[in-house]
Amino acid sequence: MDTIESLQDYSLPTMIPCREKEKKYIKDYLVNALDSNGSGHSLYISGVPGIGKTASLLEIMRVL
Repeated sequence: MDTIESLQDYSLPTMIPCREKEKKYIKDYLVNALDSNGSGHSLYISGVPGIGKTASLLEIMRVL
């Protein structure tokens, strides 16, 4: 599976375990930004490869 395929919605797990606190923070932040039409909001997510940053964000986007 190449990089592009690995980031497709269908290839991601339905739930990322052990990231509930981080996902809640990101979701709350995004909901707040959407409520204010995105005005003046940015969020920087960083970490070592393979800890679930992209998968967690895509899971939150799927829910929203």
